[in-house]
Amino acid sequence: LKTVWARKHRLCALLRAAAAMGNCVRTPHASDPDGFGQLVGRARGCEIPDTARRGITSAQLRRVKAFVEGECVRRQWTSTNPAKGGEALQPNGVTLYDLNVYVIKASTRSRRCSYVELVSDAEQPPEWFVSHWWGEPVMHFVACLAQHAVDRRLPETAPYWVCAYANNQWALGNEVTVDPADSAFRRAMKIAKGTVSVLDAEARCYTRVWCSYEVYISLMVDRGGERYKYDLYTAIGKGEAVGYTDGPAEVDLEQGATVQWEFVGGALGHKARREERFPLAVAERALRVRLEGAEASEEADRRHILNAIAARDLEEEPLAQHASYDLVNGALRWRAYLSMYSSAASDAGRVRALGLDSIHEPDGWSERAAREYLYLSGSWAQGGRLDLAEHFGRRAITAGERALGLSNPRLAALYDNMARIQEQQGAYASSLELYERALAIWTTANGQDDKAAAAAFRSMGQVLEAQGQYDRAAELLQKAASLFAQCFGPEDTEVGVTYGLIARLHGIRGDHDRALEQQERALAILLKSLGNNHPTVASAYDSMAAEYERKAMFDQAAALYEKALAIKLKTLGEDHDAVASTYCGLAGVYEQQGSYDRALELFGRSLGVFEKRLGEDHPQVSATCMRMATVHSKMHSFDRALRLLERSRRICLKAFGEEHMELANLYSLMSVVLTQQGKYGRALELEERALAIKIKVHGEDHPCIAHSEGNLANLCERMGSSQRALELRQRSLDSLKKSFGEEHPDVAKGYGNMGSMYEKQGSLDRALELHEKSLAIFVKAYGHHHPMVGEAHGRIAQLFCKQGLQDRGLECYDRALVSFVRSEGEDGVGVARTYVLMAIAHRQKGSYDRALELNERGLATFIKALGPDHQEVAGAHGQLAALHELRGALDEALESHERALEIIRRACGREHPSVAGILSAIGGVHAKRGSLARAAEFHEEALAILTGALGQDHPQVARMYVTMAALHEKQGSYERAVELHQQALAIIDRAFGEEHPHVAAACNNLALLHSKHGKDDRALELYERALAIRTKAFGEGHPAVVSTREGISSLKQVR
Repeated sequence: LKTVWARKHRLCALLRAAAAMGNCVRTPHASDPDGFGQLVGRARGCEIPDTARRGITSAQLRRVKAFVEGECVRRQWTSTNPAKGGEALQPNGVTLYDLNVYVIKASTRSRRCSYVELVSDAEQPPEWFVSHWWGEPVMHFVACLAQHAVDRRLPETAPYWVCAYANNQWALGNEVTVDPADSAFRRAMKIAKGTVSVLDAEARCYTRVWCSYEVYISLMVDRGGERYKYDLYTAIGKGEAVGYTDGPAEVDLEQGATVQWEFVGGALGHKARREERFPLAVAERALRVRLEGAEASEEADRRHILNAIAARDLEEEPLAQHASYDLVNGALRWRAYLSMYSSAASDAGRVRALGLDSIHEPDGWSERAAREYLYLSGSWAQGGRLDLAEHFGRRAITAGERALGLSNPRLAALYDNMARIQEQQGAYASSLELYERALAIWTTANGQDDKAAAAAFRSMGQVLEAQGQYDRAAELLQKAASLFAQCFGPEDTEVGVTYGLIARLHGIRGDHDRALEQQERALAILLKSLGNNHPTVASAYDSMAAEYERKAMFDQAAALYEKALAIKLKTLGEDHDAVASTYCGLAGVYEQQGSYDRALELFGRSLGVFEKRLGEDHPQVSATCMRMATVHSKMHSFDRALRLLERSRRICLKAFGEEHMELANLYSLMSVVLTQQGKYGRALELEERALAIKIKVHGEDHPCIAHSEGNLANLCERMGSSQRALELRQRSLDSLKKSFGEEHPDVAKGYGNMGSMYEKQGSLDRALELHEKSLAIFVKAYGHHHPMVGEAHGRIAQLFCKQGLQDRGLECYDRALVSFVRSEGEDGVGVARTYVLMAIAHRQKGSYDRALELNERGLATFIKALGPDHQEVAGAHGQLAALHELRGALDEALESHERALEIIRRACGREHPSVAGILSAIGGVHAKRGSLARAAEFHEEALAILTGALGQDHPQVARMYVTMAALHEKQGSYERAVELHQQALAIIDRAFGEEHPHVAAACNNLALLHSKHGKDDRALELYERALAIRTKAFGEGHPAVVSTREGISSLKQVR
């Protein structure tokens, strides 16, 4: 009864609609009495006996869309859905049920033919079969096929088979057969190259039995080796649609071959970007579909289709369950899983709730699955989600091994993909093993003289480079270059790219001249093969710029980065991640030159591009945050630096997990920032964690281990563990020598660091020996005219000055000056620094006029190089103030300090620790003028800034207490002075430990105060503690030990 009642209402609705249609038809002109001429266009109409060959083209569908938009309201169409009670229709609400009444049947009434026969001149064999639900809005349906045609690069004449337009709606009994295999649907699918399912928001097409049959044929029926595609499309509003295609669509292949996509995943990257808008909810509904629960307008259709799928008698009652149903359901679930994983993967809880990771390809689909998994793996790798890239890479290998056999070259491609992912994850041993497997397959199939083998050798060389196995890496990269030259000729792009990698390896090993020579060779090949305006050529300029940057030839480096940037902007546009990478390179040059604001501007621009192109959680975003954090730490903006590093940490953990080199590098950088803040315990913990990761990833002999040990040595030294620091420095140096040989610049730095340690311990002869070794290596690596050589001369000069040998120190400063002038020019930052250091040496000699001349020259050079508002300029003003103070020119001293204060406040803000240092110095000048109350005000302000910025327990706060104690002593406030010294001692005790030389210095200061005020017993106790610490740290002959013994002796004599 319910069925009869529903049919009665539907019949009444159709009659009302027909009446409305008849009442509102206009007669535009005599030749088109029904007003349907715009649908037909110039077509004369024809007979197409075979329904399967009645496809409808994109152009014909567009005319249908235009007709609906123009006529729906004008002709007062009403809904044919009984549930809507004949409500007026708007164009966006017209379904195929409505269109069938108002357009398809109305336009074909006189001829009693199919719609396609009305609007065509000849048969139109379908290129694609369309599976859909009639209740989908026609506008959405047309939008989906229009987007499909764009993505598949189909001409507007390419026909789609759509049952409503292909079937003769006046004689449906002739169109639908008892056996679905004989139906026009099935015959059309035999002609088409694939099926496109048009899904509405509820994926209702999967609840219709004919659609289920179409899915079954699309996914399950063997076409004799011919690949039949199955695409899914859905509307996403305002005439837009998005589709998940079976493999890369033609638009992906086309765009992937362009330079814009060459560096961001090619066709797979474009496919991933295109499909990321596919609504998760639509695909999710497909997971719940059960073929056996599908509905049909006619129960006979349902019975016949289910029995056909189960290979049973068509007229039997269909089974409630069958293995064939399960197979189709599994295939559809798997396709839905592939389409939705990209959207769902950002929510691990949802992935688990939907059971996505438990969904696998159907039996017999392994080869197809391996290909699909490879696509997904590549897309996720490009997107920075290496965990998901690995997940699908492993699935691809499992499916490929099962389907292809262990010697198939296509399996080698799967191994190669997984090797790249493992390389990015830092799993180098596993990566090498996979590359070797791939190489073995390719060489067996094609011999070693093969481009795939050459690519494998190159990839293996890069992994070995990352592992620090430089000799073996060089051997494989050279082999790859030779093979590429053999396969493609000596001037092929692949040869040029490989020479670029060889050049980088030379640079890492410290042979910068040879590196540049190879870079020039690579660039020449790339220019000849690609021309001047290609992104790969731009990348070669980037590489050369980086090499010049290592040589501290910053002008040349910046010019090359600018050249690379111009090419990339022209060929790739502003919002490309390759452009962002060059911004980072250029920012690094400005950072090294001390132009921090400009560096941050460029890093910020780079970060914006990476976030826009790759997403906020991509490793490139993390890397850029780390670079920006480094700049902020140099500007003493520690809180900003740590916020950026915390963001980077979250990204790294998500992308790489707990034990990746990126995380180790991050922990090292966080340790450096915390060290600057005086938080040594936390800094030590993070550096040790970084070292543990590096050892696990690379083993104990990699150069990065030496660098971490150097950082640990620095921390141990600050915390008073001098012997431990020395051991770590020695181990770091030995490791660097083992990796690079005796004459690498990193080894020179190691000698320099060791020299500085011995210098602090008072072993000045040993310190000089090590600094001279460092200088000799730098000279051999770079020649006499390099900033590193200038810095080495400067360290030796400072060592001589510390010994009171200012004349010898000035000779070394002269050499340093020549190195800086020849490498940077007369107005370089190194030149300015050297002038200021020379001024200090003359000041120590008492040559105040010469000191003043050099200090002013240094200041002028800083201003010329960096501008008047740079922190280095403030530092030069501070040194000038100290000189004026020594000369007794206190007004000039105050003026210089105030200039420095203005610069630092403008650059760093009013609450920066550097501001506190200048305020303290200004207080000192006021104290010398006898304005003790005014001096106290400046000291109190400085203390407030330090405690606010660094906390109560920072060593700088302790130093401020010592300065304030001296002032209180001058004011006669002995008790307050003692209290401040004790607070300083307590802070230094906590920060460095009880046996640090800084603790000894604090004890010495307090002892001296007590002795001045007759507290001899307390003074002696403190002197003896200081002596014990200094003797243990420095040994008996150190000047600090001698000084403390003299203090004790003097005190005993007085007593």
